[in-house]
Amino acid sequence: MANPTVRDIAQRAGVSASTVSRALNGYPYVDEETRLSIQKAVKELGYPLTSLRKSQQTSRNIMLLSGFEELVFSKNQNLIMRELVREFWRGARTIFQNANYNVTVQHFTPHSAELQRRLKSEKIDGLMLAGGVIEESFIEELEVNDVPLVVTGSFLKTRKLDYVVADIGDGMDQIVTHLAATGRKNIALVNGPANNNASEQKYNGLVLALHLHGLEIRKEWMSNSEIFMETGYQRTLELINRFPGLDAIVYGDDTLAVGGIRALKECGKKVPQDVAVVGFYDYEIARFTDPPLTSLRLDQRQIGHMAAQRMILLVEAKPADRQPWLMLAPTHLIVRQSSQPS
Repeated sequence: MANPTVRDIAQRAGVSASTVSRALNGYPYVDEETRLSIQKAVKELGYPLTSLRKSQQTSRNIMLLSGFEELVFSKNQNLIMRELVREFWRGARTIFQNANYNVTVQHFTPHSAELQRRLKSEKIDGLMLAGGVIEESFIEELEVNDVPLVVTGSFLKTRKLDYVVADIGDGMDQIVTHLAATGRKNIALVNGPANNNASEQKYNGLVLALHLHGLEIRKEWMSNSEIFMETGYQRTLELINRFPGLDAIVYGDDTLAVGGIRALKECGKKVPQDVAVVGFYDYEIARFTDPPLTSLRLDQRQIGHMAAQRMILLVEAKPADRQPWLMLAPTHLIVRQSSQPS
């Protein structure tokens, strides 16, 4: 065909012209079958790919700022945390590669001089923050650069930004629904650090879920802890010594739950017959505890997908159209023997 157009390709492939445009320009919102069909139509019609818009040939540069050194894959890294950040990175990288975006990874600390130097000296089209404790003053420093910003894993209530976070509230409801269905009535929480936003979301989510199920809510059954097996062990000993009638404990991290299970056994409590145990994040270790640990899984790869897709939309949009979004990623309760009916 002489001088084929995008509409000709669309008609041949049985899709819309806008879908053809997205596919040819490398956008990620086209399924693989449709993309292949469009490529076949392009070849059959002899469409000149040099007609694509110039931006296809111009890479965008995204800086992924990680609060975890593990995302930079340094030699000394926490293997459990690395599971999560690697899954997040895989999800984001797939989307960015399909859209012809370059991504550099930079470990950050608040007010980092090196970070500020890079932001000023390099052309950065977007910033993505992945994990770590984020201070408001740090966000203010980033906003000075006037580039799109997407935050994952943390949430600042005082700032209207683009967030992609796990739906912790729904996750806690899944946990309490499961525990209530197995006859548990006295449910405690060994949470993460008190100054952590994720810990606050877990606490609020558990309280709401307990209320909705008509179960008792007692603040003295709720405790905070740094994320170590030893602290999970110690907090569990304290709870069981004070409240021997507890029949379920939710831990804000699987690491805490590992220590908690040991403490329960030392107290003569059988898991799950006497006390059901539920963790958070479904680390690989959850499958190898004794008994295997029920845990709430946060789909980090999906969070990476969502964050990257949102970043691309922001980069492509006009500044006036960049209205902040709060995107909630689904969670899934993975039930194992540690919380099965007693």
